[in-house]
Amino acid sequence: MNRITSYFRGVATELRKVQWPTAKTVASYFLSVVLGITFAAAVVALLDFIFNRALVYLVK
Repeated sequence: MNRITSYFRGVATELRKVQWPTAKTVASYFLSVVLGITFAAAVVALLDFIFNRALVYLVK
């Protein structure tokens, strides 16, 4: 039991040393991720549309 308690005390000590990001930094990263995902989804949707039209044209 002493080893488990010691482990969690060590975890708590290390977490106090972590330099957490500011709210502004988190918001900036969040916006970057959302924009990147939106762009990637738009590219995939565009390619899907193009290939779908090409296949419809070839099958006709």
